Amino acid sequence: MNSWNAGFVYREPLDGLKRHIQRELRSPGSDQKLYARYCSIVQSSGMGKSRLIDELSREDFLIPINLRPHDSKGYPPPDNELRDFLAVPRGSEDTALLAYNRASHFLLALFKVTQDTIVNELDPRSNNAPDRNYRIRAFRDLMSSGQNLKSVGGDRQSFYNKVVTRASNEMRAQPDVGLMRLTEAFKCFRDAVNREGVETHRSPRSTKKSLDIEIYISFDEAHSLTTPFGEHDWRSPFTELRRALQMLEGSPMWSFFLSTTGKITQFSQPRSVDPSNRVRQGELIIPQPYIYLGFDQLMETRKISKHNTLKDVTSLECIAHMGRPLWGTLYDHGNEESHKKLIGFAMDKLLCGSPGPGPLSDARIYAVLSQRLALDIGTSQFILPSVTPLNLAEIVHEQIKNHMRVCISVGKEFESMRGVASSEPILSEAASRIMNDELGFNLPVALEKVLSGFSVSQGARGELLVAAWFTWARDQVVKSKGEPCDGALCHFFTVKELFENLFPASVFKLIAKAKPSLCPQNGNTNQLFKDAFKRARMHFNHFIKPYEQKVLARKYLIRFMARGAAALGANCQPGFDAVYPFLYGDIHLDVQKLGFIIVQVKNNASISPKKFNGIFRDMDPFEYELLDASDKKNGIFPIPIIRLLFSLSSKGDPKVEHMRYKSPSDGATSLGNKGQALFTSYDYVCSGVSEDILKPVAGDTSNAWKAMVNMREEWDKFFRSSNEPEILRSSLPGTGADKTHSEFWWK
Repeated sequence: MNSWNAGFVYREPLDGLKRHIQRELRSPGSDQKLYARYCSIVQSSGMGKSRLIDELSREDFLIPINLRPHDSKGYPPPDNELRDFLAVPRGSEDTALLAYNRASHFLLALFKVTQDTIVNELDPRSNNAPDRNYRIRAFRDLMSSGQNLKSVGGDRQSFYNKVVTRASNEMRAQPDVGLMRLTEAFKCFRDAVNREGVETHRSPRSTKKSLDIEIYISFDEAHSLTTPFGEHDWRSPFTELRRALQMLEGSPMWSFFLSTTGKITQFSQPRSVDPSNRVRQGELIIPQPYIYLGFDQLMETRKISKHNTLKDVTSLECIAHMGRPLWGTLYDHGNEESHKKLIGFAMDKLLCGSPGPGPLSDARIYAVLSQRLALDIGTSQFILPSVTPLNLAEIVHEQIKNHMRVCISVGKEFESMRGVASSEPILSEAASRIMNDELGFNLPVALEKVLSGFSVSQGARGELLVAAWFTWARDQVVKSKGEPCDGALCHFFTVKELFENLFPASVFKLIAKAKPSLCPQNGNTNQLFKDAFKRARMHFNHFIKPYEQKVLARKYLIRFMARGAAALGANCQPGFDAVYPFLYGDIHLDVQKLGFIIVQVKNNASISPKKFNGIFRDMDPFEYELLDASDKKNGIFPIPIIRLLFSLSSKGDPKVEHMRYKSPSDGATSLGNKGQALFTSYDYVCSGVSEDILKPVAGDTSNAWKAMVNMREEWDKFFRSSNEPEILRSSLPGTGADKTHSEFWWK
């Protein structure tokens, strides 16, 4: 609760919300108009929906309402009596009519009681002449004072008791509210708010619809109003409240509907199934939801630079402040004991509850793997017209609603929706703990489930399998080091330790004793792998899959490492499928110390050893701008790198080979004077899938790995069509070159 009063550090989503309202007010064509002045705010848990509305109430007149169900916990607390009044139960006589009458009389009573409260309670308390700004502050104080985790304050409870009592009495006296009564009540309430304020420059008699919003109403946890009246009846208390709000369509008022556990379709149904005939026919349109809340806001004062170290970015303090504001606010306002419980809380949030006995559900498995491997639900099927669009989007809805997936787009008619597992290090570490927490998590079985059942689109190569193997090896290293201490959430490790857990001892022995496959004349040609990389350190617990190829460059890879991420190749990325950065001989996040492991994956049986040289030539880091001229020192790249080719469907016995070239031009395209290589590289080919050459492929899981489909999907290029591209980019940290992908957390 203390975190609720912390400073609001990122104003852009609030300004974005106001811009969103103005766009919606201006968007209808000449033959269309808004159904009513409202919108839903759709986003996953912990992104700051309720806090955004509270911040709006500091500068505009806003009436907050919380409709949280009886059996639900959370903050802010609910307005119980009002919720029970509006949530007409199924089976009531003339249910829809009763719900509409209650909603209409609720609005009528709300305006009258708020007007009375301003005139008789708030204004007399002012030491100076009361104005609009005073009333905004005073009403917010009235609504928030005295509340705690269990209940609202006494003033707010009394306020809504008056609203419900008045609504009930007026409904008995005159069941039909009528347009004139409601609009007149709103006008009197509005005048009470604005007296000696905006009235001086706006005529109250103007009949022109205003684009300036003066009054807001917020319905938080509004999913309690969305239970349909019948099995084949889409109407609900929410749709009847929406009908009542329609009477105020021309008034300078806007309403919000928020829900942590609800689905977008509860507040913004696809046009084809909307209860309103005029909406289905296209005469009226439903305003678009607002989704832009952003990421990494709490890193603004903790930006990472080359002066930071791996110890800094593996600390709980740093990791908790990356991603959604939920984690950082809990950390900032918690104590040592609550800090220890934060990773457990993140595990529960990712799973939508404690694991419990028995195997994890498919949805939970998908959520866990998404946070590690950047899995993306294929969206092509969700944008096609369908008689059952809600069924098609059910998986996306559930992942956003229950499993912390970030909503990044909503289709114009609400029939399509996209959510991604953005880079959020604390959730990735939580997923790692779940995968290794004696819950019987079987990685190949889990991958088979999500790839066959979650509409993840197919790719032609096995990059996902190899990424899973690297993830498994990383987890084995970290687990072997024991529980982190000194404020760390996870361990960093060496390249040597990673390879020891990726390859069996006999294979690693071959790798460790190898000399460079390529080396400039002025390089150390005699240094063995085990000596070259004994002080090369890594930190990753998840992957980022960029939509933009240009961020797969050394200057950006240091940012990936700061977030604890390795990089998957962008779609259609030539030359490599993944890059794993490491710091060479240092733990400071200095790009001049950064080297990397380049991975290429082939899943084609026709790839023969004769083609290996050509593949490694294509893995030249200068050729595809992993490196450029600025990375050279004395004409060469000074840090040794590793290049791995996984030829998964190679014929013959599985094996790992160290590559040697007759000439540097056999293994590189960028050459210096006299045809010498510009970089030092240790190159290996891993042919086949077997426990003899890969530690993750153990026991009877070998066949499962071989049979698995490898997945990837074209990134939808939708930033230009987004209403708030800068906020949206901050929700996708590290995936593109635009500064808004990293400005909150990187100097």
